[in-house]
Amino acid sequence: GFAKCNVAGKILSERKHAEIVEQSGEEDPRARQMKNTTFKWNAERWKEWDTLGPEVTANLGKRGRWLIPLDAHEAMILAGDTLFVGGEESVHAVAAKTGRVLWSG
Repeated sequence: GFAKCNVAGKILSERKHAEIVEQSGEEDPRARQMKNTTFKWNAERWKEWDTLGPEVTANLGKRGRWLIPLDAHEAMILAGDTLFVGGEESVHAVAAKTGRVLWSG
Protein backbone atom coordinates (compact mmCIF):
# COMPACT_ATOMS: atom_id res chain seq x y z
CA GLY A 1 0.00 0.00 0.00
CA PHE A 2 2.55 2.61 1.12
CA ALA A 3 4.99 2.05 -1.77
CA LYS A 4 2.31 1.32 -4.37
CA CYS A 5 0.60 4.63 -3.66
CA ASN A 6 3.94 6.51 -3.56
CA VAL A 7 3.07 8.01 -0.20
CA ALA A 8 6.60 9.26 0.42
CA GLY A 9 6.46 11.16 -2.88
CA LYS A 10 3.06 12.57 -1.94
CA ILE A 11 4.28 13.80 1.43
CA LEU A 12 7.45 15.35 0.00
CA SER A 13 5.57 17.00 -2.87
CA GLU A 14 2.96 18.45 -0.53
CA ARG A 15 5.67 19.83 1.76
CA LYS A 16 7.61 21.35 -1.14
CA HIS A 17 4.44 22.90 -2.58
CA ALA A 18 3.48 24.33 0.82
CA GLU A 19 6.95 25.89 1.21
CA ILE A 20 6.76 27.50 -2.23
CA VAL A 21 3.26 28.83 -1.58
CA GLU A 22 4.26 30.17 1.84
CA GLN A 23 7.29 31.97 0.40
CA SER A 24 5.93 33.13 -2.95
CA GLY A 25 2.18 32.50 -3.15
CA GLU A 26 -0.09 30.18 -5.16
CA GLU A 27 0.71 31.95 -8.43
CA ASP A 28 4.42 31.17 -8.25
CA PRO A 29 5.28 29.29 -11.47
CA ARG A 30 6.81 26.42 -9.48
CA ALA A 31 3.63 25.97 -7.43
CA ARG A 32 1.44 26.09 -10.55
CA GLN A 33 3.72 23.64 -12.33
CA MET A 34 3.48 21.16 -9.45
CA LYS A 35 -0.32 21.36 -9.54
CA ASN A 36 -0.36 20.82 -13.30
CA THR A 37 2.19 18.00 -13.34
CA THR A 38 3.10 16.18 -10.12
CA PHE A 39 -0.29 16.49 -8.41
CA LYS A 40 -2.26 15.88 -11.59
CA TRP A 41 -0.28 12.83 -12.72
CA ASN A 42 -0.31 11.18 -9.29
CA ALA A 43 -3.89 12.02 -8.28
CA GLU A 44 -5.34 8.55 -8.87
CA ARG A 45 -2.50 6.73 -7.15
CA TRP A 46 -2.58 9.12 -4.19
CA LYS A 47 -6.37 8.83 -3.99
CA GLU A 48 -5.90 5.10 -3.30
CA TRP A 49 -3.98 6.06 -0.16
CA ASP A 50 -7.10 7.75 1.22
CA THR A 51 -8.72 4.30 1.23
CA LEU A 52 -5.69 2.15 2.10
CA GLY A 53 -3.99 4.55 4.52
CA PRO A 54 -6.03 3.96 7.68
CA GLU A 55 -5.63 0.17 7.43
CA VAL A 56 -1.91 0.37 6.66
CA THR A 57 -1.16 2.82 9.47
CA ALA A 58 -3.25 0.77 11.92
CA ASN A 59 -1.03 -2.24 11.17
CA LEU A 60 2.28 -0.36 11.47
CA GLY A 61 2.53 -1.03 15.18
CA LYS A 62 2.38 -4.75 14.47
CA ARG A 63 5.20 -4.60 11.92
CA GLY A 64 7.60 -1.98 13.19
CA ARG A 65 8.95 -0.53 16.38
CA TRP A 66 8.76 3.12 15.40
CA LEU A 67 7.84 5.54 12.65
CA ILE A 68 9.50 8.93 12.14
CA PRO A 69 8.91 11.65 9.54
CA LEU A 70 12.12 12.20 7.56
CA ASP A 71 12.71 13.51 4.05
CA ALA A 72 14.77 10.44 3.23
CA HIS A 73 13.11 7.64 1.34
CA GLU A 74 15.65 6.74 -1.33
CA ALA A 75 18.26 4.66 0.49
CA MET A 76 18.61 2.76 3.77
CA ILE A 77 21.72 1.07 5.15
CA LEU A 78 21.87 -0.72 8.49
CA ALA A 79 25.35 -0.67 10.06
CA GLY A 80 25.39 -2.22 13.50
CA ASP A 81 22.72 -0.49 15.57
CA THR A 82 22.52 2.55 13.29
CA LEU A 83 20.21 2.96 10.32
CA PHE A 84 21.45 5.47 7.76
CA VAL A 85 18.66 6.86 5.59
CA GLY A 86 19.12 9.21 2.69
CA GLY A 87 17.09 11.27 0.31
CA GLU A 88 17.71 13.73 -2.46
CA GLU A 89 19.00 16.46 -0.15
CA SER A 90 19.49 14.85 3.25
CA VAL A 91 21.08 12.00 5.19
CA HIS A 92 20.14 10.92 8.69
CA ALA A 93 21.55 8.46 11.21
CA VAL A 94 18.85 6.80 13.30
CA ALA A 95 19.14 4.50 16.31
CA ALA A 96 17.65 1.29 14.89
CA LYS A 97 16.15 0.12 18.18
CA THR A 98 14.50 3.37 19.26
CA GLY A 99 14.04 5.49 16.13
CA ARG A 100 15.88 8.40 17.75
CA VAL A 101 17.56 10.61 15.16
CA LEU A 102 21.26 10.71 16.04
CA TRP A 103 22.25 13.28 13.43
CA SER A 104 21.07 14.84 10.20
CA GLY A 105 22.95 16.50 7.42
